[in-house]
Amino acid sequence: MAEKLKENEGAFWKGIRNLIAFLTEKEFNMRMLPKSGKGKEELKLFDFIKNIRKGETYKKFKPSKLKGIKIGDKIVRLNKKTSKEIVEEVIYKLVPKEQDKRRLWRNCKKIRKRLKPHDVFITPLPLVMKHLSFVDFQASDIWLDPFKGSGNYFKNFPVALGNRRWCEIDENIDFFQFNEKIDIICSNPPYSLVDKVLEKSIALKPRIISYIIGHLSFTAKRMKYMEENDYVLKKICYLDVKKWLGNSVIVVYERKQSGATNEKTLVEYYYDNIKYG
Repeated sequence: MAEKLKENEGAFWKGIRNLIAFLTEKEFNMRMLPKSGKGKEELKLFDFIKNIRKGETYKKFKPSKLKGIKIGDKIVRLNKKTSKEIVEEVIYKLVPKEQDKRRLWRNCKKIRKRLKPHDVFITPLPLVMKHLSFVDFQASDIWLDPFKGSGNYFKNFPVALGNRRWCEIDENIDFFQFNEKIDIICSNPPYSLVDKVLEKSIALKPRIISYIIGHLSFTAKRMKYMEENDYVLKKICYLDVKKWLGNSVIVVYERKQSGATNEKTLVEYYYDNIKYG
């Protein structure tokens, strides 16, 4: 793989060869970027990436004689204009996004700067079914999908059609105006509205509140808020969905039983290593 790059001459391409060789020593899911405290050779690669990202080195280099190389099932494009673009291409293709803090930071920055947050992410059906399997229910329960979208949740609620409710702002049925009595809320909410969604969900007083949220949205502050409003975390599952930012988390909150002042949070913990979507 990296040997193919010997056609490209110069110190920059030698560094790229060494970086690719370092990364491909491990299976994709086990790969991490070089670190500064792990030995002389790894330190060299750490500095190689850092200095190029800062624009301090290899502002000029000989163009690649190859348009790209295939590594596993990935095509790494080498016909880029700058050394930084080539390094980022290698990292993007060969390193899991969760291991590249710079990429996560950059994506978060883009989300923060959106003038109109775009939170319409269709939940893959296998993931919906996984989510529903975490919810303990009774046949008589009334379920609500507050953000129906394509209907993957609503259509698969494990109760009779008459026991299903839905909201969808694009169809002029606003969750924040919904006031019917329900037992279970289960959906994938807009990540930019998590606090508002939790507040409204609590106000409806269902027995169970269960959402998929971004792992960056799963904070101690929000857990405390739920507990202060008599909802304890009963189940949590970390998972990975292609094209979604970082990991996502299924959370299942249950309302404390009347008089249960010492009911504890977090009973069951899962990690799902399937890639959805």
